[in-house]
Amino acid sequence: MDFGFAVPSGFVVTCELSDNLSLNQDERLISFVTSQMNQDQFYAVRSSGVAEDSKTQSFAGMYDTFLNVAPKDVINKIKECKRSANQNRAQVYRENAEIRGDRLAVIVQEMVDSKASGVLFTVHPVTRDPNTMAIDAALGLGENVVSGNVTPDHVTVDKDTNEISVKFRAGKTMSLPEGPMKDLIQLGIKIEKDFGAPQDIEWAWDGKQIWILQTRPITTLANDEAHGDFKLEIWSNETTKEVFHEPPTEITWTAFDHVITIGLKKWFNSLNLKYPDDSSFYARRWGRVYNNVHMTDMINRSHFGVGTVGTLGAFPRVPEDLIRNHISQDEPSTWKKLKGGMNILKKLKNTNHVIEKANFAEISINKWSENYEKILEDLQDEIKLREIFMEGIDRLSEFSSGYLEVNMYLAIFLGAIKEILKKFQLENKIPALLGGLGNIVTADQDWELWELSQSIDEDRVLQFLNSGDFSNFSEKLENSKFLGKFENFILKYGWRSSHELEMSNLRWRENPTILFQTLASYVNSTFKLKKDVVEKNRREEKIQVENEIREKIPFLQKKMVLWAIPNLQQLSRLRENGKAAFVRVLGVERMCLLKLGKFLQVESQLQVEKMLQVENISQVENGLQADDIFHANFHDLCKFWKSEMTLDEFSAKIRGNKIQLEKWKRMSPPDVFLGTQPIYPIVDISSSDDRKILLGTGGSAGKFRGRSRVLRNVAEISRLDPMDILVTSTTDPSWTPLFLKCSGVVVERGGMLSHGAIVARELGIPAVVGVAGLFSQVEDGDILEIDGSLGTVEIISQSA
Repeated sequence: MDFGFAVPSGFVVTCELSDNLSLNQDERLISFVTSQMNQDQFYAVRSSGVAEDSKTQSFAGMYDTFLNVAPKDVINKIKECKRSANQNRAQVYRENAEIRGDRLAVIVQEMVDSKASGVLFTVHPVTRDPNTMAIDAALGLGENVVSGNVTPDHVTVDKDTNEISVKFRAGKTMSLPEGPMKDLIQLGIKIEKDFGAPQDIEWAWDGKQIWILQTRPITTLANDEAHGDFKLEIWSNETTKEVFHEPPTEITWTAFDHVITIGLKKWFNSLNLKYPDDSSFYARRWGRVYNNVHMTDMINRSHFGVGTVGTLGAFPRVPEDLIRNHISQDEPSTWKKLKGGMNILKKLKNTNHVIEKANFAEISINKWSENYEKILEDLQDEIKLREIFMEGIDRLSEFSSGYLEVNMYLAIFLGAIKEILKKFQLENKIPALLGGLGNIVTADQDWELWELSQSIDEDRVLQFLNSGDFSNFSEKLENSKFLGKFENFILKYGWRSSHELEMSNLRWRENPTILFQTLASYVNSTFKLKKDVVEKNRREEKIQVENEIREKIPFLQKKMVLWAIPNLQQLSRLRENGKAAFVRVLGVERMCLLKLGKFLQVESQLQVEKMLQVENISQVENGLQADDIFHANFHDLCKFWKSEMTLDEFSAKIRGNKIQLEKWKRMSPPDVFLGTQPIYPIVDISSSDDRKILLGTGGSAGKFRGRSRVLRNVAEISRLDPMDILVTSTTDPSWTPLFLKCSGVVVERGGMLSHGAIVARELGIPAVVGVAGLFSQVEDGDILEIDGSLGTVEIISQSA
C-alpha cells in the first residue's frame, strides 16, 4: 500500500495477539477482530510465519489459508491458521530448512471478486533469464493456481520490448485479457524495482483493476546464490504418471518407495555406482510420484557416456532450457563416451543371461503369489498375516532389482536400433517391429475376455449383462455354462484392477462390475474380431519391415539390427509381464492388509470404549476403520507391530495422512517440478496452412480417421463405438479391454513401451501416445486422423 499498489483492505493479528489463542475466551482478540470487520464482507484468512517468504525459504503451502470466510467464522479460522504451524508437513519443512520453530501472525483481508488471477514471476524461474517474466493465469481464485487445482494459461514477457508470448492456453480464450495483462506487466516491473529483487507475485483481476495479494522473493534464485554450485533437482512424471494416476495412499507410496529404493541400490551397485545419500530416485510432489531427472542424467553420463541429448530423449516433456540450465550444458568427453560404449558392449554380451534370469524371477514370483492367494482365503492368524505381508515386501524388493535391469537393457536396445533406423528414415517402423509378440499377459487377458463374450448363447446370461445389475451374480447365473468360464477367468486374472499399483483399490475378484460392463458392450457390438487374423496381420507387417531393413541398410548395421530385434522383443515382453507379476504380489499384500485392518479396527474400538468409561472424558476420536490401514505409513506400521509406537500415535498419523490425501486429490500438478516449483507445459502444436496437428509418439502402426470419444474412466465403455478413436489420459491394463471396442487409440501419457502401446500392437489397432496438451485441443466428437507410425493426431474438424 505504501508503494501505491492496489491491495485488499484488511488487518493483521500479530504474533503476540495470536500466541494467546489457546484461551477460548480471549475478549481482547474478539474485540479487536470484530472492530476491524465489515459484516457485509467475506474475508481471506492467511497464515504468515516469521520465517516465511524469506530470500531462501518460501514455506509455500505449509501453513493454512482460508478463503470466502464469513465474519462470524473469522475467529475460528484464525485459530486454525495458528494450529497449522504444528502440522506434520510444516514441521518436516522446518527441519529440512534447519529452522527452529516459527511464530505465526494471521492476515485477514477482504476477498476480491476475481474474474481471473494467478502468479507473476518477474524473472523466469526456469531459465533464470532476468529479461523474461513468466505469468500463470486462470479463471476465478488465485488459490486454484498456487494449489494446483487447475492448469493455468502460461505466458512469457520480454521486459525490454513488453512482447507477450503465449506458451500454453488452457481454454479457448486467455483467462486474462490483453489490456489487464499489460497493466500487470507494468506492475510487476515496478514491484521488482521497489523491492530491489526478483519477485514472486500473487495477483487478482476483478474486471476493473489488478489487485496485488502477495509478493515475495523468488526463493529458487536466492538458493542458487546462497549455495554457489548447488542446483535444484528436476522432477518429471514422464515414467510414473501412467502407473500412478492419482496420489497414492500412504501405505502404497511408502511401501513402493521402500521396495524400489532397495532394488535401486542393488542395481546401482551392479553398475559400480554409489546411490546418493542426499537424494532419491522417486519423490512426491503435491502427492503424486515423480522421477528424479538429475539422477537419470547422472547414470547416463557416468556409466554410458550419454549426455544431455540422452536425458532430453528420456524426458521429452521437460523443457530443454531447464535441463541445460540446471543439470549441464556439457557433453561427456571423448574418453567417457568410449568408456560408456565399452560398458554398453559388455551389457549386450550379457543379454541372454539377463533374459533367462528375468524369466525365472517372473515365474518364481507368480508361483509365490498363486500359492498365497489360496492360503489367504481362510487365514485369520494375525502374526502369520504380518509375516506374509513382510515376505511380500522382501520378494518385491528382490524382484525390483532385476526388473530395473530389464528396463535398462530395453532402453539400450531401443536406443541403438532407433539411432541406426533414423539414418535410413526407418525410425517410424519400430512399432511394427514390436507388434505381434504373443504371450503378453494383458493382451492374453483381453482376448480371453473377448472370446468369452463371443461364446455366450444363453438368454438369461444376456439378460443379466444387459440389466446393469450385477449384484449376487453367482446366484443369478447358477448352473449356467457362462458362470464356470467366468469364474475361471477371475481365478486367472482376479488380481487385476483399475490403477492397480494402488493397494487400496478393489481387485476384479472383489468387484467384477467393470468386467460385466465390458462383456455387455462386446456382446452388443457389431464389431467382430478374430485373434488369428489380427496376429497374422501383425506378423506380416513385421516381416515386411524386416525385409525393408535387409534391403536398405548396409551389411554391418543390418546384422546388428536383425540381431537386436529378437532381444528387443523379448525384453519388451518381460517388461510388461514383469509389471503384471509385481501387481499380482500387491494383490496378495492387499489381502493381508484387509485382514490386518480388521484386527486394527477391533483394537482401536476397544481403546475408544475404554476411554469413554474414564471419568471426565465425554468426547474422544472415533476408532479406526479396517480400510484406514491403507493410510498408514509403511515404516510406522512396522514400528507399531514392534510396539515402538503406541496406538494413539499410530492412529493420529493415520488420520493426518488421510486428511492430507484428500487435499492432494483436489490438486492438479504439472508434469515437471524444479525443486518444489511447478513448471507448466508448452504445448507442441504444428500448423501447416489450416491444419492442426498434435505431435506424440507412434505406439502402434496404422492410420485411421474417425470420431474422437473422450473417456475419463473405464466405466464409460458403453459410449464407445467400433468406429471411434478412444482418447484418454493414460491407460493401465484395466483400460485395454476397451481397445477391442474401437478403431484407434490416442493417449496423453506414455511412450512406445507403455502398456497401452504394447497392447494396441498386440490387438492390431493404431495408437498414438504421449500427446502433450491433448485435452486442451481435442474434445469429444472431434474428427481425427491418427497415424500410429508417425505419432501424429490431425484434427480434421471440431465438434460444434
